[in-house]
Amino acid sequence: MDNGNNDPQIFSTLDAYRAGYLTLTGHSVRFQKDGQKIVFYFSNSDKLRAHLKDYENGAKVPAIEFARAVKELKSQICIMRGQ
Repeated sequence: MDNGNNDPQIFSTLDAYRAGYLTLTGHSVRFQKDGQKIVFYFSNSDKLRAHLKDYENGAKVPAIEFARAVKELKSQICIMRGQ
């Protein structure tokens, strides 16, 4: 897991696929530009940690829904980068 921040209330990741899975499972995401990188932030909770564990263990989700979630995040990344 990423979580390269110092706030235990917040989970952060640079991984668009992990973030896509979390949004697909109902977690709200916040974006922030950090230099050339976009960081995804989520409220940390037991539910989020359970979903992260599921993701790391190869959770099964509908491929088309996962692809849409990732495409939406990548679209937001492009917007934030001004592309």
